[in-house]
Amino acid sequence: MEYVIKNPRLREYLYKLGFDYREVSDKTGKQDYVWLFKNTTELLEAITFYTTLKNKLKISKNTYTPKI
Repeated sequence: MEYVIKNPRLREYLYKLGFDYREVSDKTGKQDYVWLFKNTTELLEAITFYTTLKNKLKISKNTYTPKI
């Protein structure tokens, strides 16, 4: 089974970690290509780490703390 990645930045992150992928045309027509990775527990852990970090950075950018 394969895991579909649509985000180019996430694809680059996973590739740099050593995960191989194949590029196929997007059947939904929303974008030109999607990337298919072999679905493993290591892949899911890497995706979870990436999304958790991304969400923490997004929250910290939107948080306002007044200086006293």
